Amino acid sequence: MMRKHRIKLIENGVEIDGVRYYDGMEVKIRDSAVNHNSKKSDVNGVVKFKVYEDGECYIDEYHIGWVVEYESDGKRMERTLIDAIESGIIKNN
Repeated sequence: MMRKHRIKLIENGVEIDGVRYYDGMEVKIRDSAVNHNSKKSDVNGVVKFKVYEDGECYIDEYHIGWVVEYESDGKRMERTLIDAIESGIIKNN
């Protein structure tokens, strides 16, 4: 169950639990938390505000919101920003 987060829209970004994220901002991703076979400990990711496809395609096909894009073992990965924060893959700034 997701914990309750303090979320506030700010100019060109979003503030989640007191941490500000901006469109195009680079963040460190704990690659080992995402890919257990990875030899790298951290990779760079980019925060983006965009339209993205729904992973389940249950009712809605697309959403608009904050995502983190990164590469892991040569594969392009994408997680919603709140999922990345909740799962702990974003390193504290």
